[in-house]
Amino acid sequence: MSWLILIGLVLYLLTKDVKSLMLWMFSPLIWYVGIMITPVFIVALSFILAYFFLIKWEKTHKKIYFALSGLSLGLGPLVWSGALV
Repeated sequence: MSWLILIGLVLYLLTKDVKSLMLWMFSPLIWYVGIMITPVFIVALSFILAYFFLIKWEKTHKKIYFALSGLSLGLGPLVWSGALV
């Protein structure tokens, strides 16, 4: 369940919109799969973080954001090999 909370926080940081956060919070899919233990949530979080850091890198051109984006993008297939497909 903690992965879902982190995904929600990152989505809110990306959009900075309360409506999108509410849509995510009250989505039936989130409530249905919230009790399952699966590596898909970690992969989803890593891909969203990679996108977030890539956006930050485009705005600031700091190399640390580009490196963190690559690290987050590489974490997905490392955790779950199905992320390669």
